[in-house]
Amino acid sequence: MNESEKQFCKNREKTLEHYGVEIKDGVRYSVIQKQRNMLSLMGFLEGMVNPERKTRPIVDYDPDFKEALLQVIEG
Repeated sequence: MNESEKQFCKNREKTLEHYGVEIKDGVRYSVIQKQRNMLSLMGFLEGMVNPERKTRPIVDYDPDFKEALLQVIEG
């Protein structure tokens, strides 16, 4: 593992700890460096997220069901 990869892993661990997330098998985690970038990447959330508040979007997807569920929790 090179220095860049080590730094990424360290930042990821700090970010997960900050948000109170415990690493679990079967769960994928992605850390986005700048929160503005997150909102740009997830443009469909722009009208649902208040950039001044902590927010947790949750997406539930089941390929055997006709609709997905998006929850946006502020708190």
